Amino acid sequence: MRINKVASVAAIALAGLLLLSSCSPEKSAPPEAPAGWVQFTASNAFTFYGPSDLKEIPVQGIDSLVGQYKSSGIELYFDYGYYSSTLEEWASMPGYIRTNTNAGGRSAELVSTKDKIGIVIPKVKGNIKLTMWADCSNDTALETAKKLLQTIQFQ
Repeated sequence: MRINKVASVAAIALAGLLLLSSCSPEKSAPPEAPAGWVQFTASNAFTFYGPSDLKEIPVQGIDSLVGQYKSSGIELYFDYGYYSSTLEEWASMPGYIRTNTNAGGRSAELVSTKDKIGIVIPKVKGNIKLTMWADCSNDTALETAKKLLQTIQFQ
């Protein structure tokens, strides 16, 4: 009789663990980068893919990890730190749209205007956030930048 009770308790515990594990959010696979794109690594913080003509421009941050890149039609920037922008300053620009999304397995907001697109990931680690945005010269560049933002993955 004692063996049946132990087996029952073990079965209930196992069922509880299975239930809890099924409630955790699934991480979706990142979208595949278009053919010919190359991977960029921002220190040991995150990676992203971009067109092969995207070139890094050296910049120095004060209190965060920052980056700048340029290709035909796109000027790309990122700020990874405690004080990164939320891109609220874009709210008065023509075509302003802000939508919820996911990036790198985390909740994010995609923000766009007529000629800019960016992503804000407010909780990468603790209170550290990532803001990455692009100034774009045309609609094709906006679409390219949007695809780029969707390839962000954290280390």
